[in-house]
Amino acid sequence: MVKRQRFKVLSFMLKCSACNEIKDFEEFSRNKSRRYGRNCVCKKCINENESYKEKKSKYNKSAKGQTSYFKSHLKKKFQMTIEQKLQMFNNQNGLCEMCDRPFKDLKSACVDHNHETGQKRGLLCKPCNTFLGIIKEDSTKIKTYIEKYKSQL
Repeated sequence: MVKRQRFKVLSFMLKCSACNEIKDFEEFSRNKSRRYGRNCVCKKCINENESYKEKKSKYNKSAKGQTSYFKSHLKKKFQMTIEQKLQMFNNQNGLCEMCDRPFKDLKSACVDHNHETGQKRGLLCKPCNTFLGIIKEDSTKIKTYIEKYKSQL
């Protein structure tokens, strides 16, 4: 049996965007969404600098921060842009595909998609999207639900 040689992983340096110091890779918290899998601000700056946390919180609550989050969420989860979602929104005349309720705005429209294939089917309102999530898109459960509550519909 051949023994594998173990190599020490060389660490590299990153520049902290708060203090502008170049520091070792391990001095930054993990963050999978960032370029190198690490935060852009070192652990020391995050712990010491309350204003950094306040700035980040203000940005996340701002219109620009909300739009940025909205764009990245669409891109990561559905591989689509705001323009593509807006086109779906306009194709459905701003109405839910299941119940024909009007959406308040583009953000309130949930993207209906097949969890196995990832294929996008349309936009749903929050209650319809929750309903589909609960029944797990199972056609037998939908039929049972309709027959059970037919007299009340």
